[in-house]
Amino acid sequence: MITSRLANQLQLRKCKSFMSVSGIGDTGYATDGFSVDVLLRSHCSEYSSLISAVVAGNITDLQPSFCLDVSNWNIPCNLNLADPEFFRPQRIDLLIGASLFYELLCVGQVQLSAGLPLLQKTRLGWVVCGGGSPVERRSLVATACKDDTKSPSLPDERLDCLLRQFWEIEDCSEPIVKWTKEELDCEAHFVQHPSRLKSGAYAVRLPLKCSSDLLGESYPQAVRRFLSLERKLSRHPQLKNQYAAFIKEYLELGHMSAVPANASLTSQYFLPHHCVLKEDSSTTKLRVVFDGSAATTSGYSLNDVLMSGPVIQPKLLHILLRFRYHRVAITGDICKMYRCVRVFPEDSHLQCILWRDSTQDELQVFKLDTVTYGTKPASFLSVRAMHQLAEDKQLMFSKGAEILRRDFYVDDLISGGASVAEAVNIMQQTSGILAKGQFRLRKWCRKRIGSRF
Repeated sequence: MITSRLANQLQLRKCKSFMSVSGIGDTGYATDGFSVDVLLRSHCSEYSSLISAVVAGNITDLQPSFCLDVSNWNIPCNLNLADPEFFRPQRIDLLIGASLFYELLCVGQVQLSAGLPLLQKTRLGWVVCGGGSPVERRSLVATACKDDTKSPSLPDERLDCLLRQFWEIEDCSEPIVKWTKEELDCEAHFVQHPSRLKSGAYAVRLPLKCSSDLLGESYPQAVRRFLSLERKLSRHPQLKNQYAAFIKEYLELGHMSAVPANASLTSQYFLPHHCVLKEDSSTTKLRVVFDGSAATTSGYSLNDVLMSGPVIQPKLLHILLRFRYHRVAITGDICKMYRCVRVFPEDSHLQCILWRDSTQDELQVFKLDTVTYGTKPASFLSVRAMHQLAEDKQLMFSKGAEILRRDFYVDDLISGGASVAEAVNIMQQTSGILAKGQFRLRKWCRKRIGSRF
C-alpha cells in the first residue's frame, strides 16, 4: 500500500484497481481505487524489487508515536541502518506485504541490552525491532515522553489534556472549524482571483493543486465513451431528443461555446458525459453529468489536479432544526446554480466535451464556460460565489445576506419567519440579492402553522 502523496510526488502511473483492503474485525479500509507499480532499491546494497501497491490517502499515524531516547542503546556504529532516524516520529508512505517481508530478511541479529529492541539484518539494511518486558517498555515510554514537549508525560497531565479536549468538543458556543491545508489553499485561491462581470455574475478560476501538465491524453477515451453513448441514444429516440435538447439549451444560454477547428489543439482535457433520469423532478427530467474523474493516459484525471475546497455552509441538521422553529415556513431553490458562476476563459480548455446532433456530422468540440457539475470544486466554487455576493451586497440587502449564509443547503433555501410579513420580506430580500449575482430563485413554497396552504 502506498499513500497518494508519495504516488503523486513520484509521478507514478495509476491504474484502476478494485482491490479491497480490510483490517482487524473485518473493518474496511478506504482506498483511492488505483494501484501503481513501484521499484524499490536498497541504499546499502544492490537489492531491488518491483511491487504493485494500492493507493490510499493515508496508511497510519506517525511512527513511532513519540521520540525515543537512544543515547544509552549503544548501537554499533559499523552497522548500516535502513533508517538512521528510526527513533524520530516520521510519516509512513509505504506498507509492504508479508511475502516481500520474508524475502527481505537476512541471517544476522544483534541483541542490545536487556529490555531493549534487537537489530535484525535485512537487504535494506539493519532494522530495529522488538522490545523488552511490558514494565520495562512502560518506563521507556515515560522516559521518551519526558523530553517531548508536545506530549504530556505525566498521567495527571495526560488526563488533563483529555478533559480539555472533551470540554472543547462539548462546547457549543463557538463551533470548532478545522480545515485541511488543501481547503485553506482553495479558499486563498478564490480570494486571490475575484472577478465580477458587467452583468453582475461572478467568474472564478479552477483551483489547481498541481500543474495541469500532469494530465495526459483524454481525447481518445472521450471519443470511445461518446460513441458508446451515441449507440445507446440511437436505440432510445425519446431519450436522444431530451439529451439533444439539454445540450442545445446549454449552448443557447451561453453556458458552453464551440471550439473552432483550428483552435481544438488548445483543448487540454475532455470530459466524458452521460445522462441521469429523474422522473420525479418537476423541472428537469434529464440531466447530463460530466465525468471529471476520467483518467487520462498519464493516470491523472482533472479531479486529481483540482482542490475540492471546504464545506462552508451550515450542517443540514442545524438548518432543519432551525427551520422547525419558524411559524411561517418558506422553501425554494436556485435555478441552475452551478451554471450561474462563470469560469475564466483561461481555464475553459480543461472543460471540453464532444457532441454532434447526428451520426452523419463530424464530432465537434465544445468548451464549458461555467462551473461544471462533476468536477471536484464545483460545489465549493458556486457556494463561495454566493457567499461573496452576500458580502458584497451586505449593506443593500442585510436580511438577504444573512439568509444566504445561514439558510441554504447547496442550492436549496430552507427558511422561514415568525409572521407572514417577515416571510415575505425574506423572500423579497433573498430574491433581490441573488438577482444581483445572476442567480434566480424558483419553486417557491410557503406554509403557515395551522393553515392548509
